[in-house]
Amino acid sequence: VLTNTMLSVVLLLLGALTSNAQTQPKLWPIPSTYTVADSLNVNVDESSFKFSQSQSTQSSIINGAFTRYMGLIFPTKPEGTANSGFSTLSGLTLTIKDPSEDTLGYGMDESYTLTITSSGGMGTLNSNTVWGALRGLETFSQLVVFNSTQNYYQAYVSTITDMPRFSHRGVLIDTSRHFQTKQSIMNVLDSLSYAKFNVLHMHITDSQSFPYESKAYPKLWDASYTPYERLIQNDYTDIINYAKQLGIRVIPEFDMPGHAQSWCTGYPEICPSPGCNTPLNPANNFTFELLNGFLNEAAKLFPDDHMHLGGDEVNAGCYDKTQSIVDWMNMMNFTSTQAVGYFDERVTEIANTAGKTVIQWDEVFSAFANQLDPRKTVIQVWHSGNSLMPDVVAAGLRAIYSPDPVWYLDHLSTTWQDRYADEPYQYISDPTQQKLVIGGEACMWGETVDVSDIQQTIWPTAAAVAERLWSPRENNDSKIAQPRMEYFRCLLNRRGITAAPSNNANERSAPPGPGSCYAQ
Repeated sequence: VLTNTMLSVVLLLLGALTSNAQTQPKLWPIPSTYTVADSLNVNVDESSFKFSQSQSTQSSIINGAFTRYMGLIFPTKPEGTANSGFSTLSGLTLTIKDPSEDTLGYGMDESYTLTITSSGGMGTLNSNTVWGALRGLETFSQLVVFNSTQNYYQAYVSTITDMPRFSHRGVLIDTSRHFQTKQSIMNVLDSLSYAKFNVLHMHITDSQSFPYESKAYPKLWDASYTPYERLIQNDYTDIINYAKQLGIRVIPEFDMPGHAQSWCTGYPEICPSPGCNTPLNPANNFTFELLNGFLNEAAKLFPDDHMHLGGDEVNAGCYDKTQSIVDWMNMMNFTSTQAVGYFDERVTEIANTAGKTVIQWDEVFSAFANQLDPRKTVIQVWHSGNSLMPDVVAAGLRAIYSPDPVWYLDHLSTTWQDRYADEPYQYISDPTQQKLVIGGEACMWGETVDVSDIQQTIWPTAAAVAERLWSPRENNDSKIAQPRMEYFRCLLNRRGITAAPSNNANERSAPPGPGSCYAQ
């Protein structure tokens, strides 16, 4: 007779066996398909290890990555000797089918295959593009470990075939609520590459400050907090070029017509009135003259073929309180909501004419769905629930998934487990509509984030979003993922990223007490 107590013991044993059977290699994000040894079983000689490209056309981006990853993989000079029972991995040969460096953009091929054999010698990494090669190098770097007991580098014998689930995998940073220095942004870019994110969404301007240099309209940055809290165009070029070395796209956001009070400091005529200064004034032709010059200038500075124009949380009450705008709306036979729609059409046309696909927040869809061109507009969905996301793709529009609060990183009480469990296809079952979900973003809004705490607020919790967007859908059990998450957080720490303890109830809070990095 099987008693309840006996049954409980059996179930516990079965659970333990199941858990052991589902032990995963300490890689983040987990690859699409993989066979990885359970323990370190090949030596890696740091002193003679070499990367090489086998194709005739060498990629300068990959040569730079080789140098970068030598430092990341081999931070310690070993004092020991190789394990005599293992073969030695002497290097990694990389073959890129198309080494062009001009293909960074939405839809780029990031697939790769990686092999490390038990016989040692040269490992192999094959990809179709430079961007797939970068992702494979990151995976390789996580397979090589300094074994302090052996006092020598070792690696896991592995066969990996990998590709991302979604092409758009991003993190938003907010440089208006608090200024972010160029160096801080570059540090964020480094960290994004470790989790295979490929988009930095820069929310550059908002109500609070305007830290961006426009040479066409130089008084705009009069609204920076101080003259020390500005980035010039050369700074943005440096950020864009640095991001490209990591295979990361930079998409700028200039929020409008709401969240735009800072525009009024330098050019008050584009706002309704000094006492009621947002949304931007659609009744003044100079508003669109300025935006035409400004957006065309930005379109040349930022090479990505997408530009974000905001469109969220627009309260048109100031239109009804400003007589000149009331007169214009009467002439146009507009309500204040229709006036906002007119503004949206005008600025979208400016950006489209400059060669950009426009990304906008979901309020634009909710208010003006009928005027949106699915070929030229992408909707970033931040309102959670079972209606808006399905409605966007049912209307034939592409969508970026950024649910508030689950993927809003400023919600400090949301755990990485909560973020990990959230699924972009949760309410979308039609395969055709699923294809319109181009990816997602974790949003690091900046009200309580500056240079001092941005890294420990993003990490490690954003890694949950990174894996949801890269790895197969069925990898969704946070209990199975937890040892990998703890390990990845410590890997980030070893690489100089100040990732907070992964098991805190509130992200970015300090460790609760003495203990191992891998148990906090």
